[in-house]
Amino acid sequence: MDDATIQGIGAATRGCIYTVACASALASLVRGLNLEGALRLEPQGLELELGGLPEDHWLCARLAVNALGEAIEDHLRRRLAQAVSAGERREA
Repeated sequence: MDDATIQGIGAATRGCIYTVACASALASLVRGLNLEGALRLEPQGLELELGGLPEDHWLCARLAVNALGEAIEDHLRRRLAQAVSAGERREA
């Protein structure tokens, strides 16, 4: 991920075939998007990309979207920590 767009994304997924399919579809959909665009992705977008999901597997799409949000949050937290650390080193 560079400052502008998501370049490389993958998933280490365990679960049912629908969970794996949702993770793969999510990676395809957000590759090349900026973080704001990626955060706009909804579970319905994954369902459309996959041509539908059984009603009892909608949770798989929600989990994939939630995991993306958590990954972006972690990325931003790490960038902030690096920026703070770099600022402290310059002041020293």
